[in-house]
Parts: sequence; C-alpha cells; structure tokens
Amino acid sequence: MDNFGSRLKILRQQKNLRQVDLAKILGLAQTTIANYEQNIRFPNETNLMRIADFFDVSLDYLLGRRNVLINTNSSYSNSADNTIYGDQLICLSSIAAHYLQALLSKNKTLAIKIILTAFQQGVPVSDLYMKVLEPTLKEIGRLWECNQIYVAQEHYFSEITQLIISKLYLDTMPTYSKNSKVVTMAVNGEYHHIGIKIVTNLLELDGWKSFYLGVNIPSESLIKTIEEEKADVLVISATMSFNINSVDTLINTIRLTKSCKNIKIMVGGNAFNTDESLWKAVGADAYSANGVDAVKVANDLVK
Repeated sequence: MDNFGSRLKILRQQKNLRQVDLAKILGLAQTTIANYEQNIRFPNETNLMRIADFFDVSLDYLLGRRNVLINTNSSYSNSADNTIYGDQLICLSSIAAHYLQALLSKNKTLAIKIILTAFQQGVPVSDLYMKVLEPTLKEIGRLWECNQIYVAQEHYFSEITQLIISKLYLDTMPTYSKNSKVVTMAVNGEYHHIGIKIVTNLLELDGWKSFYLGVNIPSESLIKTIEEEKADVLVISATMSFNINSVDTLINTIRLTKSCKNIKIMVGGNAFNTDESLWKAVGADAYSANGVDAVKVANDLVK
C-alpha cells in the first residue's frame, strides 16, 4: 500500500529531482527529505501543504488515501487570480484547493483554520463566500454526482462549511445601517440551504435587516412574518429543478394575499441558474445568480 514516503519519492522522481534538489526548493535539509521518504519523519502542517503545492496534488493523494490525483489548480474555482489584501498577495484559488483537500481528508480542524487564517489576513467575508466556499461546495456536489464521495461525506463537508459561515458571521457582526428588511428562505422540499444563508449574511453585511427562515416554512407562517416585519424583499432559493413548481405556487399564494401586495420577490439558486428566464415564468420580480449579485439586485428593488 502506498504511503506518504513512497508517494513523495515517486513524485520527486517524476520531476527528475534529487533529494538535495527538492530540499533546496522547499528550504529543507537533504536528510529531512530522505527521512520523509523512508517514513522516519513526517512533515509538519506547513511543510506538508508546501509539498502538495509544489507537486500540485491533493493531500489525500499525497498521504496515500486516494489514488486519483486532484489537481490543486482545478477549474472548479473561478478565482484563479492573485489578489492583494492589505499588504499580502493571496491566491484565493489556492485557498479553495487547500480547503477542498482538508475536507476530503476529513481534517475538520485544518479546514476551519485555512478559512479563518485567510480572514485574519484580510480577505473579505464576501470573497471567502463567493470565491472559496461556494466553488468548493460545487466541487463537492460534482464529486458526489460522480460517485467519488458518498452522501454522508457530502453532508459532513456541508456541516463544516456551515460552521465556518457561522464563525465568520460572529466575527463580523453586521450592523443594520439601512431601513430595508428582507425575508430569506429555501422553498419547501429543498434541503440545500447554504447558498441562501450566504445570501442572507451578505445582505446583512450590506446593512439590511434579515429574517432567515430556513427550509420547509408553511406559506401562512411566511406571510405572517412578511406582515409583522413589514419586509421589503422576499428571497426564495431553489437548488433542485423539481422544486420550481413549489416556487411558482408559493409566489402565487403571496401575490393573492392583499397584505403582501407591495413586497418584491427575488429568486435564485441552481434551479434558476440553468435557465435565466425562468424567474419570469414563476412570477418573481427579479433573479440573482449569486450572493454578490443578490445584494445589488435587492438594493435595486427597493430604490
């Protein structure tokens, strides 16, 4: 069975590097590389990630847990550029790749540390949401669809992501600087709600007062919330296409309620991203493709 030492040796030889060459590149002693390859020593977290970066492989592959090599420059990330935050040059696609690797390795502590370290280095919460967490969740979904991970793993990874989202929220603690109010929810029958939670948090960071209702909310309870809070905008999320009819029914119910006649309705989620004209068919006032877009659209709706 492959282990870290044997895989490191194979990767080094594939690049036609001597132990001394690799040691120089990584800033280590040649004896350290030799001890790694003989499994006498094991690298610390920093050196392990540097090795994975240099060979452009996942931690799972490097540790012998996975035979499929996951490229850290995978196209799942839409943020391949380097960005300056404060006085540091940070590659968000690399952060996303490391976060994915940590999840696949079931290293919860490392996964959380990767995101929180980036936040402490000055990466805005909006960028962490949209350029790290969102593309990673999409890749997790793709891996599940390809049967490379099973459903329990997908749920576990999602729970870690939600934990991080909550931590980032507590660390920013938005102030409600606007008079606008928004109610957010996932449509009945929908169990994918991380996206709408991200939208909610981004709206709060923009100054909105939000009322996040989660999933499976009876229409009468939703209407009561809209009435009591005098909400300006309702945001409905649907990830699965078979929930479109539920969105259509819910919007029709709201439109027929006299007390909700002034509320603006925005829809979003993967079910609408596949057909950008679908939002009109369900009777919504607007559609947003992602969290950042949702903030802009919401502000336009209340102008």
